[in-house]
Amino acid sequence: MRAFVIDDSKPVRSILAKMLQTMDFETTEAENGQHALEQLNAHNKPDVFVVNWNMPILNGLQFIETVQADQKYSDIPLLVVSAETKDSTKAEASHAGASGFLSKPVTLATLRTTLVSLGVHPSLAAADVSPRKNTPEVPSQAKPFTKTNLRQPDDLSSTEPPAMTNSGEARTRVLIVDDSVVVRGIVSKMLQEDGQIEVVNTAADGVIALAKLEQCEVDVILLDIEMPRMTGLEVLKKLRELRNRTPVVMFSSLTQRGASATIEALMLGAKDYVMKPGGAFMTDANEGKRAIMEELIPKVKQAALKVGIGHAAQTKTPAVLPTRTTKQLKQIDAVVIGVSTGGPQALAKLIPKLGGDFPVPVIIVQHMPAAFTKHLSDRLTTDCGFPVCEAVHGQKLEAGTYVVAPGGFHLGVKRFASKVMVALNDRPAVNACKPSADVLFESAATAYSGNVLGVVLTGMGSDGTIGSKAIKQAGGSIIVQDEESSVVWGMPGSVVREGAADKVVPIDELASEILKRAWKFRKAQSQIGSGNGEASNQ
Repeated sequence: MRAFVIDDSKPVRSILAKMLQTMDFETTEAENGQHALEQLNAHNKPDVFVVNWNMPILNGLQFIETVQADQKYSDIPLLVVSAETKDSTKAEASHAGASGFLSKPVTLATLRTTLVSLGVHPSLAAADVSPRKNTPEVPSQAKPFTKTNLRQPDDLSSTEPPAMTNSGEARTRVLIVDDSVVVRGIVSKMLQEDGQIEVVNTAADGVIALAKLEQCEVDVILLDIEMPRMTGLEVLKKLRELRNRTPVVMFSSLTQRGASATIEALMLGAKDYVMKPGGAFMTDANEGKRAIMEELIPKVKQAALKVGIGHAAQTKTPAVLPTRTTKQLKQIDAVVIGVSTGGPQALAKLIPKLGGDFPVPVIIVQHMPAAFTKHLSDRLTTDCGFPVCEAVHGQKLEAGTYVVAPGGFHLGVKRFASKVMVALNDRPAVNACKPSADVLFESAATAYSGNVLGVVLTGMGSDGTIGSKAIKQAGGSIIVQDEESSVVWGMPGSVVREGAADKVVPIDELASEILKRAWKFRKAQSQIGSGNGEASNQ
């Protein structure tokens, strides 16, 4: 069996071709109607045409009319697969000679059922296409074209109440904003398979999204960056103006431009980000689903925790806060920082206040992909007015040096005589993180003989806890960001629960606490050297 797929979107063509190939079709692809007509004579006669409606040069309607006028191809079924949902469009396609019409996004089961209804019989050995549990099958829209009862993705009138889980708890209500109808469809289905998330609506751009926010209650916004009319960054700025505090998770592409825009979005107040899996997401359903399930779903739920949404209302684990202790003042020769979710904003509030004349090096591990950390350091440099650089292997760490671990590498430090140098390595992830705060903290405890201050900021998970214990055991100190000012109190909370924190501090007071600890001993030593006083206890 042979199928000819015609669509101006390469990702959509790939998805449709992949589906057809699982049904043992040989596939040919074309980017528009004209391209398809040029290829017809060079390939064997297809058993079915799968054609998009809106395309440049020669659209779906023109292609159908041309093919129907050619006796050689007039008997071949023509299935329109389009983002169009209007009855008038379906009627126009039917009148032109289309055999069936499916609205994007399309499931494998729906495509197979429709092909069978058109007299095209895919292999029965195809992969299991039975509908997944809790996922209603999309009814076939094969000829005759009739209006379905499906809620259209950009229907501004949608004001449905929140769905409930089996336990009676409200699901996390999500608005998906992305200009790709394919992405909206795939992500919607995958999120709702979780059972604790309800996609209450979708929007093709920022303008539509803002209108929908006025008509339905939303707990989390999943926001694309590059969209027509109003970009994701413009949406964030508008939400700020409107004082809308709905948590936002960015869903952006892993490109240099996407990385830079994502850093900007996080600085503007987005709670977190997830990278679109790219080609694998569009062409490999299993790989795309794995990426969504393992990263996007947890981050959507985590974003809802802060506002106490339904099942996601957070149950705080009792933490024994550190008590004030008296310990001998000890010199700090380095500050090491571990941070994850909410990190760019936290660092933007903290680092500029430390100043370019800070007396020791500051070494930062921020959980981020390789394409992101350079943009983060560049943005911090702009905000600070002094250099914040991505760390380089072998780099000497001196007073006033600020370095950020490059994504995809662990950042450790090693001492060579009187010098301490950056030591990058490509070993496996630690705590599912690369770079890992534990790797940095443990190496710093050794390199600086305990004369180090560890700082654990907002972030999911427990990375930094083992390293904090190592610093403490070596004689150093640990301070952590408080729960109220953290986007996620996972990393700092874990340090507190393990009894490794000396002090818990709000982000706005953290710089003064670090400055006091970094300068106090030096001032005391200066006084001792001039005979004006003695070092005091903390």
